[in-house]
Amino acid sequence: MPGEPHYEYRFEDRSLLLRLLQGPVLDPLVRRLPRTLTPNQLTLVGQFSAWAGFAAVLLLPAGHPAALLAFAAGNLLFMLCDCLDGMFARHTGRTSRTGELLDHWLDAVSVPLLPLGFGLALQQPPWLVLAATAVVSFLHFATFLHGYRAGFVHLGALGIIEGIVVAAAACVGTVVFGPAWLTAPLIGPLSLAGLLMAALTLGSLAALGGMRGLLHHPGDFAGLGPLFVAILAWRNFGAMPTAWAGLLLVAVGACHEGKVIAARLLRRPLCRWDAAAAGAVVGAAAGALLFDPAPERQIAAAAVVLAVVLLRGGNDFFRTLAALRSGARL
Repeated sequence: MPGEPHYEYRFEDRSLLLRLLQGPVLDPLVRRLPRTLTPNQLTLVGQFSAWAGFAAVLLLPAGHPAALLAFAAGNLLFMLCDCLDGMFARHTGRTSRTGELLDHWLDAVSVPLLPLGFGLALQQPPWLVLAATAVVSFLHFATFLHGYRAGFVHLGALGIIEGIVVAAAACVGTVVFGPAWLTAPLIGPLSLAGLLMAALTLGSLAALGGMRGLLHHPGDFAGLGPLFVAILAWRNFGAMPTAWAGLLLVAVGACHEGKVIAARLLRRPLCRWDAAAAGAVVGAAAGALLFDPAPERQIAAAAVVLAVVLLRGGNDFFRTLAALRSGARL
């Protein structure tokens, strides 16, 4: 019926590097992967690799060679697994909705961690780090929202593969040649690293040109948009560190994208809001802006909000997984 969501969609990936890698690299790897390996195992290896690389950035001093190399290696392995899992599933006839759930929902966390981790590792301006993280998280949400609403997922020429390759090359180059060539200011406060981040972020926005179907459903952004604004206002006018603000952006974006993925896979109407997560974000941000508590209290509040959002998103994830395995609809 007109206006009904498209539960199945076609997928178009215009990534420039994917075209170069598929024939000489990815296709031969798919044919050589052992059949004892499952596509879902590939997905999980890639996800854990990306998270481990980001954890190294958080735990080690900014610019530490070990953090840069771990971040580069973790994201390159994530990119490889993210390309191979779906190809391997189709090659071996093991595609499944559970696999799609793992791949797309966990990508909603891993993909925006790339600009956040890169910006933190190379000490880029907070406004640029958070802008890039918000844009990437929003685009990932919008991509699968468009698949749900219009039956068509469109990935642009500049996407996660290009971002990972550029970020990994920059991290390795920093370790080999030192940080000055990449982090010294070139145009105002922006270094070469900052210009690369800005160029990739702006270039990725071109994908929105293929998502015009979202114009018919502006209300779908009513849940996510205000929360992004609240987090950014809290960071700008409060005393929340950039890393915490970025993690909140990633968690909130993933929580809302998860609702889109669950709605598609379980063939149910889209739930645009999570009252508990929204209340935690807006309440904490408002409290920080109105009462200006000490920085350590604001960090503690951010940690509580992050826990609430992750618990809400995790609950949705495992309920969806259980429903898929049982063949039920929520």
